[in-house]
This record gives sequence, structure tokens and C-alpha cells, in this order.
Amino acid sequence: MKKNFMISLWFTLVTTVILGLLYPLAVTGLSQVFFYDRANGQLIERDGKIVGSRIIGQTFIAPGYFHSFCATAQAQEGGRVNVGIDYNYVRTNAPPGGCGCINLQGGDGWLSFNFTRHVAIVGLVSGQRASDIDRSGEDLTLTSFVAGPRYSFAVTRRFVPFAQVLLGGVHASGSLAPGNTVVDASSNAFAMLAGGRLDVGLNRHFTIRALEADHFMTRFKNGLNDRQNNIRLSAGVVVRF
Repeated sequence: MKKNFMISLWFTLVTTVILGLLYPLAVTGLSQVFFYDRANGQLIERDGKIVGSRIIGQTFIAPGYFHSFCATAQAQEGGRVNVGIDYNYVRTNAPPGGCGCINLQGGDGWLSFNFTRHVAIVGLVSGQRASDIDRSGEDLTLTSFVAGPRYSFAVTRRFVPFAQVLLGGVHASGSLAPGNTVVDASSNAFAMLAGGRLDVGLNRHFTIRALEADHFMTRFKNGLNDRQNNIRLSAGVVVRF
């Protein structure tokens, strides 16, 4: 049972990273390098402002034709679908009642769909690991799947902060996993990410995630309070479609 779960888990992770992150990043990156004008809609600029597109309009050669029109009023800040990949640092309080004592590092991949300019739904898969903790030979790996709403608002066109609350599950493995340290404890538990971040836009399609800070709560059994209040910091890149 556990073996089949881990095979399914890693298959999901690998396909998500390859098809949901690497492939879109590669296609978007190549189009920006070799077909920048076409990939961005052949936009027309006047005095530094986008006023239209060369591929949307109407050509006329006589007074009897309707007049042509401009195709845009204002450039959008981003598309409906965003994907991203991040580096993660997690500080966890594994001992019951203890303070943060284990530093884990890893990464995540996520996909979001924007219902409006401010509200989006997000799905995120992440994994962090610490090995040879305090030179003891002990190790711990956390793999989580969470989803939920995200609210963003633009300070300027370039700086966009947001807040989010994502709920889901987390799986622990390694010698310090609950199933190996607490009797009758499960390696799977409830997980919650709640926090915010600041994005810095490079252009219409690429954004740098300067910093994300989250309260990463897990509910593994530990023989005391069955709760771990962790700190999670992230930074990465975002592609907007």
C-alpha cells in the first residue's frame, strides 16, 4: 500500500514539473527569444504606452470603408493562467512543544487560475528535505499537496503583493517521520499554508517572486499537542499566460 502510494506520488510530482512547469517555461522562453514581437501580439506603442496591435484592425483604401480601430485600451497585468516554480526553506518544530529545530530545503511547483484581476484559485505541490540532522544520521522529508484562494493587488504595474490560504495534506518520510517516532502515528496529516508574497514583474509574461513568507502548519501526531507551527520562506519565478 505504502509502496503504491509513493509511486503514485512521485509520478504526480514528475509529470507536474515536466508538463506543468518545464514545458510551458521552455515554450514561452523560446518564443520570447526568437518570436518576441509575434508572441506578444505585435503591439503598437506610442510615447511608451501600448495603444493597439498590428494584427487586430481593419485596412481600408477608400472613404466609403469603415474607419479602422485600435485593439486595446490598456495592457493587462497578466493572463488568466499562471505557473511558477520556487525554492523553499522550512524551519520546523519537530519535538513536541519545542521550538524550530530542523531546517529543511526543497522546492515547489504551482498552477493558478485567475477568476478576476484580484482573486485566483491555486494548486501547489512541494517537497522539502533535511538529511544527517545535527550529524546524527537522522533525516526527514515533507511532501505536501495544498490548494485554495489567493488575493492579489497591484501597488504598481511592477510590484504586486498577495495573500493566500491553502489547505490540503502532507506526507512525511525518513527516520524522523511520525510513523517511525510515535506509536500508531500516521505519516499523513492535514496541512495549511497561510501567508503572503511580493512579485516583481519583468514584462507581461515573466515575474520574479522576490519573497514569500508563510505559516506552514501540520497536524502530525507527536504525543503532546499534535500540531507543528513551521515557518516557510520561498523565492522563485512566475510565467503568466
